[in-house]
Amino acid sequence: MSSSTDSGRTARSGAGDRSGAVTAAAEALFEDLTRQAAEACAAAVAAMSVVDSGHQWFKSRGGVGVADTAKILLLCSETMRAEEGLAIVDLARDPRFSGTDGLRFFAGVPILTSRAGAIGTLLVLDPAPRDVAGDALARLRALAAEAGRQLDIRLGAQEVLGRAIRGAGRRETAPAEEPPEPEFRRIVEGAPVGTYVIQNERYRYANPKLGEILGYPSGHLMGSEIAPLVVEADRPSVLARLRSHLVGESPAPYAYRAIRRDGEIVHVEVHESASELDGEPAIIGTLLDITERKRTEAQAAERAFVDPLTRLPNRIRFLERLELELAQSRRYNRKLAVVHLDLDGFKFVNDNWGHNAGDRLLQSLALRLTRGVREVDTIARIGGDEFLILVPDLKQSGDMTHFAQKLLSLMRRPVELDERSLQVTASVGVATFPEDGQDAETLLRNADAAMYRAKDLGGNNFELCTPELTAMAVERLELQNGLRQALDRSEFLLHYQPLVSLGSGRIVGLEALVRWQHPQKGFLPPATFIPVAEETGLILPLGAWVLQVATGQLKSWLDTGLGLRMSVNFSAKQFRERSLVHTVEEALSKAGLEPRHLEVEITESIAMEGAEIVVANLNTLRSMGVGIAIDDFGTGYSSMSYLKSFPITSLKIDRSFVTDLANNPADAGIVRAIVEMAHGSRLSVIAEGVETQDQFQLLQKYGCDEMQGYWVSRPLPVDGIDRKLEEELALWSKS
Repeated sequence: MSSSTDSGRTARSGAGDRSGAVTAAAEALFEDLTRQAAEACAAAVAAMSVVDSGHQWFKSRGGVGVADTAKILLLCSETMRAEEGLAIVDLARDPRFSGTDGLRFFAGVPILTSRAGAIGTLLVLDPAPRDVAGDALARLRALAAEAGRQLDIRLGAQEVLGRAIRGAGRRETAPAEEPPEPEFRRIVEGAPVGTYVIQNERYRYANPKLGEILGYPSGHLMGSEIAPLVVEADRPSVLARLRSHLVGESPAPYAYRAIRRDGEIVHVEVHESASELDGEPAIIGTLLDITERKRTEAQAAERAFVDPLTRLPNRIRFLERLELELAQSRRYNRKLAVVHLDLDGFKFVNDNWGHNAGDRLLQSLALRLTRGVREVDTIARIGGDEFLILVPDLKQSGDMTHFAQKLLSLMRRPVELDERSLQVTASVGVATFPEDGQDAETLLRNADAAMYRAKDLGGNNFELCTPELTAMAVERLELQNGLRQALDRSEFLLHYQPLVSLGSGRIVGLEALVRWQHPQKGFLPPATFIPVAEETGLILPLGAWVLQVATGQLKSWLDTGLGLRMSVNFSAKQFRERSLVHTVEEALSKAGLEPRHLEVEITESIAMEGAEIVVANLNTLRSMGVGIAIDDFGTGYSSMSYLKSFPITSLKIDRSFVTDLANNPADAGIVRAIVEMAHGSRLSVIAEGVETQDQFQLLQKYGCDEMQGYWVSRPLPVDGIDRKLEEELALWSKS
């Protein structure tokens, strides 16, 4: 986790100067609270801000830097005025926050203290718009409350220190067992932190809280030496700190291990200032018991490196061990292997038996893998149903063939859960050092490419890395990196393919097809980059862009007087987003279109998923008036029951049945059956890939409603469609 402290101007005034309290704050604790906020809301960015009369400090995770500070000052101000917090599904739709380019989702809660009221905010941000669950906001409030409590302690400590220094300066003489003045006594003896005065490495004063932390009556500590109360290993550094204060060095907070009266070790954090008492140098300080925080930090460190479900190392810990083993392999001229294992059909288990069964299956398989490899091997779960295995000190690269076969055999064995036998297979990819890569990144990339090749071959298989796969992995990485910048650089554009009525011959619709105008590789078709976009999650912003551009373009064509609809392809990942309906509504509203002018194309696999959010999105879109088309119909599931279960409006017959329609009686029979079945269910039928007059005539004979394909028109850019529509208008105006 990275941390940065940025300053930004704010209009807030009257808060008092809190910079000392903020500077003295426990950085690790606030970092952990910020990390937990990001996890609670599954957000890309989380930050904690603290405000005084003129500045705002950010303790950030994941990318709130100087350039972003100005963008979210207003969000922080609004949040500090909201008692229950503030959640904004889409900043782009709220006119108050038009300057938050690149940030869409926001949720934040105020940080409240008893001494100063609202002192800052705990917030999360994300580049994609979405809802926030109520339990996530409740978690944010709990984390903000803990931050407020910690800041309360530090604000109190700051006040006490100031009074102590002033009191010590005014008092020329004072008994060793008494505090400098009555006012100071009243303040510090009720303080929530241990407060003390040290002179000659002995306590001249200790308040009750300090005695409570160290397990002594406070009077017992007066005159006691500091050293015996510090763990022996920490004594030199503590005494050196005390001496450095006395010679004028700038004080800084530090931590050490103290020994309680009962012998228990406690972790403490101290904040000290040099002063003078009875004409002699003295040190005034506060002490906090941070034992629980240290325990929390240790637990957080474990969470940072361990997969919580399987208790296996996670990707971060795996990379650490891989780097260590690579260094040893280079030094001693050894070989090692990286194995990428991905389960086949795991989604089926989740969908049919539930996520609880899926989690228990993963736990069983993780245990099986652990018992099936050597003690020196490292197994990590890197998310979902994916595992990495590090095999160090490899004798021969060829040994990995036997190892991969053993892994496949382990995975194939059924797992018994609740008197139910669950079985999955796996796809395995292997890359070895030094043959397949000299560094961790290359080895991981090549093992990943080999695994995908095994999966493409049907799964339940393994692949060893080859030069061809290495080249594919490099190309895949280049595509990923290029995709991340292509939207910002406006490298995408849309082509449109007409949909023509077989009855009237008129153009009745257009299908939007995205193209990537790559700066080096030229035009790239969707099949090249869409799978990569789906895997990386970039399909979400790309899909939203396609929808907005396509609907906006359709509006200009509708204004010519033609009755058209726009068909847009949606991926499974888009349909699993709760913000999908909002995205569609926003695009239609911005374009000024009625929902009936939009048709959403999905695959059979999406319809068959049956996930709650997918079904909800389908039903909501249809209730709005948006058309729902099943693309590539006939190539997916054999069960057609979903046609009655979901609000489908049309079927698109896959081109594989149209290509040989005139010569293959089986294809002709399938097409006739699809048309009859669809019409019986009151669905329209569209034929894809029509390239000949014979195909056209047969489809017309079978009663197909619409067609698209090269016989009608190739996909064309906007100016090409403009010309076609002009010809259409001219033709039909004469009839």
